[in-house]
Amino acid sequence: MPEWLTYSLRDFLMFGPDVYWRLYELHNLAIWPLPLFSLLAGILVLLLLTSRHHSATRLACCVTALSWLGASCFLAIHYAPINWPVGYAMWVFPAQTVLMIVAAVYHDARPPSQARRPSRIAGWSLLVLAVLLYPILGSVFGRDLAQAQTFGIAPDPTAVASLGLIELVKAGRWILPLSIIPVSWCLFSGVTLMTLNAPEGWLLFSALGVWLASRLAAFREPGTND
Repeated sequence: MPEWLTYSLRDFLMFGPDVYWRLYELHNLAIWPLPLFSLLAGILVLLLLTSRHHSATRLACCVTALSWLGASCFLAIHYAPINWPVGYAMWVFPAQTVLMIVAAVYHDARPPSQARRPSRIAGWSLLVLAVLLYPILGSVFGRDLAQAQTFGIAPDPTAVASLGLIELVKAGRWILPLSIIPVSWCLFSGVTLMTLNAPEGWLLFSALGVWLASRLAAFREPGTND
């Protein structure tokens, strides 16, 4: 049997769970109090999406778009040096910013109140998870609050929030291009976390399942372009 068949995914990682979560602690401490402002920006997105005005929806899309730049900084400064595939992602994340801003400006984004019920349930669930629950997950799983993952700084909640936003805002032909990068990151990070035996890996795959179920519901509904 070839020797490479005896390797597992964990053998290809150059770090363990302690090192991985330490990255967030170092980054949060280095940029403090930006994590607090980032959390407030996420809450602002939630509040904007409760409005029935198209301008508020567009602003929520733009704030979420800019959050990808913050997540890219974390990748470039801390994550890419210990995980070489992340070096490619840190250049891709700004592309998501551009896509979301272009979509917000040139597409007639609907207020979430006009979304179908499956999209509303999926969208709000993913956004609440990303903005309000992700920062306290570390404490729930026994880690220090300094290692918290916040929307706009950590890539995982940023990707999950974007998928939730896509569900709430009528994206039409923009759905596929807007979804490729968040879905790809959730898959990559989910596999990495599962390899590290971190429960957040299951959470990312569950978030993808919620998003995919909503997409399938939209696909099966006659006459919808969501």
